Amino acid sequence: IYGAQVALSQGEFAKAAAGFNAAGGGVDGFLQQRVLVNEAYALEGNQQFADAASHFAQAAAAGGPYTAIAILGEARNAERAGDNAKAKAAYQKLLADFPEAPERALAEARLAALG
Repeated sequence: IYGAQVALSQGEFAKAAAGFNAAGGGVDGFLQQRVLVNEAYALEGNQQFADAASHFAQAAAAGGPYTAIAILGEARNAERAGDNAKAKAAYQKLLADFPEAPERALAEARLAALG
């Protein structure tokens, strides 16, 4: 996990994604969510937006301290992948499940932009 985190911080997105993917099977709980979120960030950095959205969705479903960030990541990447319906659903989920989230204004603005 740590080697993949270093690769991610250095912009080596393919190496980071591979590292997180390899580590994903050996962890559970909050670490599983962290691995999924970080792998999603690596995929996003590699401009694999649909795959990133899917990994963020898995991270959100896993539950834990990164759930709001994972939902926002799912929405952002679904939008970038051209799946506006999925993006809207994720932004709405963020607002419903985390009404006090600091990203609330961003989610509302993106929903308004998506119509």
